[in-house]
Parts: sequence; C-alpha cells; structure tokens
Amino acid sequence: MLARTLATWLSVALLMSLSAIAQDAGVSLAAMRGDRAMVRTLLDGSADVNHAMGDGTTALHWAAYRTDLDLARMLIQAGANVEAVTRLGDISPLFMAAESGSAEMIALLLGAGADPNSSKSTGTTPLMLAAASGDVDAVGMLLERGADVNSTENTHEQTALMYAAARGRVDVIRQLAQAGADTDASTKVSPIGASEDQYRSRNQNRPRTGADPIAMGGMTALHFSAREGQIDAIRELVWAGADVNKVNGSDRISVMTMAIINGHLDIAEFLLANGGNPTLASDTGLAPLYATIDAQWAARTWYPPASIEEERIGYLDLMKKLLASGADPNERIGPEPWFRSFHGDWIDAAGATAFWRAAQSNDLAAMKLLIAAGADPHIPTTHLASALQAAAGFGHEPQVTNLVPGARTETILYLVDQLGADVKSNDDKGYTPLHGAALVGANDVILYLISKGADVTAKANMIYGRADDGNRDVDAGTGDTVVDMANGPRERSIIYPETINLLVGLGAENSDNCRASVCVLKTILEPDDNQ
Repeated sequence: MLARTLATWLSVALLMSLSAIAQDAGVSLAAMRGDRAMVRTLLDGSADVNHAMGDGTTALHWAAYRTDLDLARMLIQAGANVEAVTRLGDISPLFMAAESGSAEMIALLLGAGADPNSSKSTGTTPLMLAAASGDVDAVGMLLERGADVNSTENTHEQTALMYAAARGRVDVIRQLAQAGADTDASTKVSPIGASEDQYRSRNQNRPRTGADPIAMGGMTALHFSAREGQIDAIRELVWAGADVNKVNGSDRISVMTMAIINGHLDIAEFLLANGGNPTLASDTGLAPLYATIDAQWAARTWYPPASIEEERIGYLDLMKKLLASGADPNERIGPEPWFRSFHGDWIDAAGATAFWRAAQSNDLAAMKLLIAAGADPHIPTTHLASALQAAAGFGHEPQVTNLVPGARTETILYLVDQLGADVKSNDDKGYTPLHGAALVGANDVILYLISKGADVTAKANMIYGRADDGNRDVDAGTGDTVVDMANGPRERSIIYPETINLLVGLGAENSDNCRASVCVLKTILEPDDNQ
C-alpha cells in the first residue's frame, strides 16, 4: 500500500513538473505565433518569461522578429532579459529588430538596457544589420545611442558602410558618411590558394600559370557596390569622398575593373568621368580596356558569365572613352584571369592585348577601333600565339567560345591584307593559324591562308589528348598535323570530314588519330578484332 501511494505522489509531482515546463515553453511558442493573449495568460500563471527554446530564442526574440511592440512591452514589463542570446550565434533581440529595420523596436530595446555595440559571435553589430536593411531611422537610433560607425565584424572585417554599399542603401550611405564612416576602409585579405593537385584536377590540359586566385578580400565599400552593380550607391560614395582609384588589397583590382568584370559598364563610365584611372592594372595585369572586350565576348562556361546586355553604354563606346582617357591599347595581361580559366577556349591568353582578344572574337569593329588608337596587331601572347592564330579558330571550344557570328573570313582578310599578319607564324608549341582554321572547319580560310603561303604540311611539337589524358610533348615537327585539328583533336571537338578531305588533297598528312568523344565511343562499341 505504501509503495502504491509513493508511486502515485511521484506521478503527480512529475506531471506538475512537466506542466510547468510546458507552460514555460509555451511563452516562447505563443510569442512565435504572435498570440499575445496566450502569452499574458501564461505569464499570469507564473510561466518563465525568459525560458529559451532549443536554439536559445526567447519570447522577446520572437516579439522583436515580428516587430510586435505591444508584445515586446508586455514581455519587458514581465522581466524579459533584453540581452538574452541564442545558443548558436549569440543573437540578441536587438539583432532581430535591427535586421528588420524597426526603429521603434530598437528604441524600446535600447531603452530597456540593450547594448548598441553588442556583437554576435561573428562580430556583426546591430548597426551593420540596420544599415543592410536600409532604414535610416533604425540606423539613426543606434548612432544616437553610441553605436560605433566604424566597427568591423570578425570574419571579413566589413563595416556598416560596406553592408549598406553592397545593397545599394543610398540614404544610409549618406547618413553613415555624415556620422564619420571611413569611406576608404578595406576588408581583410585572406589567402585561399589552391594546391597544384586541386588545380590540375579541374584543368588537365593547361599548365598552371599563376592565374589561380591566391587571396581574397581587401575590398572597399566602392568595390562592394561595383561588384553588385549598385550605381546609385557608387554615386553617393564618390560624392562622400571615397577614393575611386583605391585598389583592393588581394590582387590590386581597381573599382573600375571590378565593375566591368561583373558586367556593370555604366558604373565604369561614371567612375571614369569622376577621376577613375583607366591604366590601373591588377597584379595579373588586368586593366579596364582588356576587361571590357573580354566581358563582351565572355566564354559560355559551366557558370553564367556576367551579362552587359542591359547596360546603357555599349562596350565599344566604353572602349572609346577608356582610350580617350589614356588607356594603353597595348597593355598586356599577365596570366589569364582565373574566372576565365574554367573549361573555356584552350588557347592560353596569358600575355594577350585587348586587340588580340578582339581578334579571337572576330570583332572587327573593336579591332579597328584599337588600331586607330595605336594598337600593335603583331603582339603575341606569352606562348607566341598570334592574333591571326586566335582569329582563325585555334583553341575554339564548341558551345563555349563566344564570337561575332560569320565574321571569321573577313577578320582573317583584315589581319593579313591590311595589317600584314604572318600566315606562317607559329606559337611555342608549333601550332599555326592553319591549325586553327582546320579546327573549326573553315575551308575558305584554309584556302586563303594557303594562297598566302601557309604551310599545309606544318606539324606541331605536341599532341593534344582528351581532357582526362593530358597532352604529350613530342619531337619538333612530329606532333599534330593540320588534318589532326579537323579530325577531333580533343574530347569535345567536332570532326569536319570535308575539311579533312580538302587538306589531304592539298598534301597534308592525316594521322587518322581522332580523339573526340564520338571516336572514343565508337572504339568502345566497335573494337578492332585484329587487336
């Protein structure tokens, strides 16, 4: 009997305990739903106003998140802790209010003792989130209560001004600048270099040239606005005194170049008109002029390149303005930009000029514009690939290469007849313009080049393999023939039977060594019984 009585009392005590826990948790759940009546009922029943849910959120967190001022007042009057933080991230109710841009909620929490300079575990402050929201009253409330306008978060050392700049919060930018925000502050630089093995695993057929990014960061508010295309924010920052020519700290890319590579030509034009220097080149030699022609004809790789189709200014007009402002038409890039090295054309653009890049895209209008400005059409790449070789089609990748349609023959005629390009030139691997024309099956270009003295028997010093096999160096003059280029030299190549027959008829050697996917598949499905 005694044991039964004890068990009964223990059960009742457990139920009462569970009921109390349920009541405490109910406060947060009711606040999450915005049910003020239930919150009041539970608080009147002695429920814990500061009970935290599993993630650490309290009822006051939810009131701030919902910008429910009446509920927040009720909770604060009942003793809610305004400095309570979540289990992950150390997020207080003030951060919820700042992210929502609620000036009234911010004022209520600050009045109850919340710290305007508190920070999350990442170092982010309420002012940063309020700045991102774009609400000037919310930002003003925090500044009035002593929020540090130049504090930085821990991960990247971004400031509130950078948060506003990236999101185009023009009024907040003006407000922060007037409050003393450093318009030229930079984020920290972080090394991110890829290992040799990582590089080769994603780019088998191209030797490492240093084009990989080795660091990121060092960005100013102007860089953030330029990257995101926030032209109104750019204007406000410039008017506030931001240095338009401050380069980033990781690879010294200028704000103008940052805008262009992200497809924002209108921003580049504005910067140019407001003191932007068009000769500033990054550590890899990337300057605005080359970046502009490259942005127009960006390769269609596995990630979508930035589009310039909706820009008010066209790429040719921007190039004209850059040249008129002192851009060097013969500026050479260093390594090919890292963001262009993923499955693009397999001719290495390292050392290329803007003219070379225009020729590669068969862009006669840009080529003539550059020639008129003093461009030297005979400057090759670091690996001695001429503009003629690129224009003829060497390195072309089907479905990837982006160029003026139907302009190849006219481009070749201009290069040879008007500019004196050497049809017998070859790069440091022995490939010639004729190899390029054969690669794309341009029979009329082939006949024209041969009529001008191109050697149809020319052989390279290497053999291109499939992407997963790499390339093989061979003795000089024993590598790929001109016919090999028309016969599927790489995994993604197209085979041109008519071009093969044409070249063989003209005396070129056919190695009969197709390495395109269709040939590999045929070998697998139809094995040679004699082997």
